[in-house]
Amino acid sequence: MKNENSAKADLAGFYAKWSKKDMDAVEFDICSAERKALAIVERLPTPILDSMRRLMDFGCGYGAVLLGLKRLRATNIVSALGLDYSDAAIDIARRRNNYSEIRFETLPAFDIT
Repeated sequence: MKNENSAKADLAGFYAKWSKKDMDAVEFDICSAERKALAIVERLPTPILDSMRRLMDFGCGYGAVLLGLKRLRATNIVSALGLDYSDAAIDIARRRNNYSEIRFETLPAFDIT
């Protein structure tokens, strides 16, 4: 079992590499997340989708799921918050966002001790 410092270093390393993807890899990730949003929308019953008002997405990456849900069907959303550890991903999510009711924030560095 890894010790806590090793786990934090692994996570920090993962995000350091992940946030330096080229735009082709970013677009692939966005398309994949948009397909996931579509699959969610297709499977949720209309009463559930219609009742969505406030959403939070932890690990939102480029924001594709929240933006996809809003665009595809969840038009009743009054506020949504996407959170991620990657500044680079949040910057992209913010640039892609055209909805005033959706915002994206970077999670602060965390200390789980």
